[in-house]
Amino acid sequence: MSNSAQALPVVVLQDSYTTTIPSTGTGLNPTNTFTSVADVGGTTTYTVNTGNVFVGFAPSIIFFGPPSTSGSFFTVLNTIAGNPYEVDFTTAQVGITTTHAVQVNAFNGNGVGGTLLGNSSQVGINSSGNFTFTATSSQSTIEILGILGNNNANADIAFDNLKVSTVAVPVPESEPLVMLGLVTVVGFTTGLQRKLAKNSQKQ
Repeated sequence: MSNSAQALPVVVLQDSYTTTIPSTGTGLNPTNTFTSVADVGGTTTYTVNTGNVFVGFAPSIIFFGPPSTSGSFFTVLNTIAGNPYEVDFTTAQVGITTTHAVQVNAFNGNGVGGTLLGNSSQVGINSSGNFTFTATSSQSTIEILGILGNNNANADIAFDNLKVSTVAVPVPESEPLVMLGLVTVVGFTTGLQRKLAKNSQKQ
């Protein structure tokens, strides 16, 4: 038998940023924070690390734009050392941009100063990104980096639908053990029947 059974993934964080504080259009600078009531994971705090991050602007709740040529923010998650995790996200076009991109990074520990555990490629507008990493401690940091290909007041890139989940991994199937148990029971029953038959013949 093959080890084809899969342990179901567990979603650690899933955030579509529908409820944020601030909730109306606000430009944030480094060390500023904002919160979001995540779809999975509860109220989550994000910290701006570099550049400018704009929060609460409809229809794209979070986006990167001028005057900086890049911007980033991060959140810290509780993880289990040795466990693999998968990160998914989407981007959207804001304005006339065609050259902007988003890259998501995973670091060990609390903050972006730890060891880089993995990252996505640079994902352009109206696209999706994905990568996996293996946690090495009880905390991991997810950083979202916006890269602006041109500094245009009408050209931005939006970030959305962040999802972090454990990776489904193969687990041994229990079928061989079940079959072994059945063989043992059948063998024991057959032997017992033979013994009882011999005893009845002696009597």
